[in-house]
Amino acid sequence: MSGRNAPSNSSIHSKHSGTSDRNSVADINTNEALMHTGVLTVEATHKVFGSYSKWYLFIGLGLAAYIYSLDGQTTYSYLIFAASDLKDHSLIATIQVVQSIIIATFKPVVAKTADVASRGYAYLAVLIFYVLGYIVIASAQRIEAVAGGIVLYAIGYTGLQLLTQIIIADITTLKWRGLVSGLISLPFVINAFIGANIVNQVLAKSGWRWGYGMFAILIPASLSPLIITLLWAERKAKKLNLVPKPNNPAPILGRIWDLIEEMDIFGLMLIGASVALILLPLTLAKNASNGWNNPSMIAMIVVGFVLLPFVCLWEFKYAKFPVLPLRYVRNRSVIVASAIGFFDFVSFYLTFTYLYSFVLVVKPWSTLNATYFTLTQSVALTVFGILGGVILRFTHHYKWCLVAGLAVRLL
Repeated sequence: MSGRNAPSNSSIHSKHSGTSDRNSVADINTNEALMHTGVLTVEATHKVFGSYSKWYLFIGLGLAAYIYSLDGQTTYSYLIFAASDLKDHSLIATIQVVQSIIIATFKPVVAKTADVASRGYAYLAVLIFYVLGYIVIASAQRIEAVAGGIVLYAIGYTGLQLLTQIIIADITTLKWRGLVSGLISLPFVINAFIGANIVNQVLAKSGWRWGYGMFAILIPASLSPLIITLLWAERKAKKLNLVPKPNNPAPILGRIWDLIEEMDIFGLMLIGASVALILLPLTLAKNASNGWNNPSMIAMIVVGFVLLPFVCLWEFKYAKFPVLPLRYVRNRSVIVASAIGFFDFVSFYLTFTYLYSFVLVVKPWSTLNATYFTLTQSVALTVFGILGGVILRFTHHYKWCLVAGLAVRLL
């Protein structure tokens, strides 16, 4: 669901690296500069922001959060109409599996890009993927083109979500972060009503293609103030020599290779391929010739499971900057938290994937009322997310809040 945001640790990272870097600016080596250029730029931009420019930053952040919410609460409704129009409604689950894999595997890439380059350029890259994805979807003549567009869009969507959380981490302290993250999700409440009416009007008058296509215009217009503000601050900080430069810059190919190692691109490819090969047959088998007797379905699952040991071998032994460090696997808190998240998302998508189609078929509801119904969870997540942020801010007790939330979820 679009309201489910991933936390970020980039603020903690920047606070720890910033002090030591300021004390030894002249001694920064190439690797350190490559790893922390974006973080050092963030530290420097804090010094150039005045009272007015900070307001521009806040307004830009608000616009980004709003368009992210409006997108998440409208475009998912168009997918079933696009799939039906292109005669492949049963592939919705497959498309959403691919989208989920892209969202999961590209989060580390986006986060590392923000640290290595800068927040502004990371937002710019996200914007390009967003716009290209929606152009491809809006002009699609086959369901395969829709799937390809959603892959591009998913990179932009998860990037926008993650970068917004990173910016929040940059400008807030830990005790306020939960509350501010909840407040930044407030547009989900507003757009639960506005978005439903937009979906109803678009489907009635313009069609699903315009529902996607209009975001190719709205997204650049909404993100431009934030991107311009960030790039302005970064440029000003560099002009004032607040961002240190490496003494001996490495060749461009060497820097690209270092970047690939830091992002653990090979590990991400292994993980993504393994998960895709295991999960995609579950949604493709029904439409394949001979179903589960089709050799390709069995082969995909077998290869997916065979790749898992290679994922562990690479991540635990050979990766310099592993996405999945061995210390996480040995940490019970990390394992339990991951299990909670896994089963939470499984339970959600088991019911949500075809929920909109289901209510349109079995209930005598209009498109407007069906959209209202499917958005109730986003409203609840936002309201109780803000309430949870307030409780955590003043009580500093996290475990009982988590247990209470799990109990409510079970009910």
